[in-house]
Amino acid sequence: MKVLDLCSGLGGFSSAFINDPSWEVMRIENNPLLESVPHTEIICIFEFRDNLADMIARGYCPTSPDLLLASPPCTEFSMGYASARSIASREGTLDDYNPDMSILNCVMDIKNMLKPRFWIIENVVGSRRYFEPITGELKQKNGAFCFFGKFPSFYPEGDIKKKSTNDKWSSHPLRSNYRALIPHNISTAIKKAIESQTTLFDYV
Repeated sequence: MKVLDLCSGLGGFSSAFINDPSWEVMRIENNPLLESVPHTEIICIFEFRDNLADMIARGYCPTSPDLLLASPPCTEFSMGYASARSIASREGTLDDYNPDMSILNCVMDIKNMLKPRFWIIENVVGSRRYFEPITGELKQKNGAFCFFGKFPSFYPEGDIKKKSTNDKWSSHPLRSNYRALIPHNISTAIKKAIESQTTLFDYV
């Protein structure tokens, strides 16, 4: 089975799939500081999409992944006090605030080309206003993590917390990646839900 992890960062979203030989994982990330993360290809997501579209136009039929994961950067959707979205809200100009949706639209382009059986896009609570017209309504929320897409419900065990802003990574060049890291128990729960669903399909 195959999983494609877009905007993969430190790989938390697909971490549960890596050590299972029945899964093949491909991670797409544009930050060269993350090239040592296993199964990561350093390439701009827009370039990846355009290459895929070109291959399809030339007659290549890519294998559909069983699962597509994506966790676009959340900076423009954050509701943190100093964020652009929060500033616009306090100033009464939220209706005029237009975050850059190009990465999300790119993810949806890739999804539409590859037609995965399941797809999950993760972001922060503040993204709902902007994501839902494109992805459809929020499907599931666990802690501060919001999930949009087509997937079976999953039930993580244990605590679900994002890293604090006052941790040891506060001056680290990958600070935003560590803060956005999706916990392993979420990835494990997703894997379990997908595999259970696949087992059901096997008997249909």
